[in-house]
Amino acid sequence: MNRRKRVFHEHWDMPNEFSSSFAGSKRDEKGFASSHHHYKDNLHTQREKEELRLYQELEEAKKKCKHPLPTFEQLIREEENIRKQNQKKSASIGVTLVVTLLAISYAVTHMS
Repeated sequence: MNRRKRVFHEHWDMPNEFSSSFAGSKRDEKGFASSHHHYKDNLHTQREKEELRLYQELEEAKKKCKHPLPTFEQLIREEENIRKQNQKKSASIGVTLVVTLLAISYAVTHMS
C-alpha cells in the first residue's frame, strides 16, 4: 500500500486552446464553464437591485461625510438660527403685549 498522499488540483492552469480540444471549454474554480450563465429568478434580481440601491446610498452617505462643513461655519449657522428664534420669541411677546394693552385701554374707555 502506498502511503503517499494524492495531490488534488482545484484547477488546472492550462490555456483555453488546450482544454478546448479535450473538454470543450475551460472551467472556473467552482466547476462551471466560463461561458455558463446562471439562472436568476425574479426574487434574485429584486434582491440584487435592492443590494445595489443600498450600496449606492451608503456610498453617497460616505461621500457626504468625507467633506463635512467646517466647525466655524456650523457655529455661524447655529448662531443665526438662535438669533432668528430669539427674534420670533421677542416679536410674539411684543404682539401679545400690544394686544393686551389695547384690550385694557378699550375696556377702560368703555367702562366710563
